[in-house]
Amino acid sequence: MTPGSVTVEVQTALTRPVRAILLDLRDATSTAHEQMMAARRPPHDRATFEAARLKYLSSLTAYDDALRQLGLPLPRRLRDDLRLLRRLVVNGRSR
Repeated sequence: MTPGSVTVEVQTALTRPVRAILLDLRDATSTAHEQMMAARRPPHDRATFEAARLKYLSSLTAYDDALRQLGLPLPRRLRDDLRLLRRLVVNGRSR
């Protein structure tokens, strides 16, 4: 084992959990988006839709925070969704 291989092994060991966390956050965001879109379809229940929208906002915020800590950008579509939701949702209530 060369000194360089130890560095690669350590970096891989440290990186793997971060990747898993990011994948989990991305999957949670995707699921929350699907639930919000399903809640928009008829028959439409406003309370269910607002709850789904808040869940999507929360998951997007968590994903954005994790990416920012790593110095990575939020994908454009998700960034635009996050901006829109932040404008639409004030104090946990939809406008």
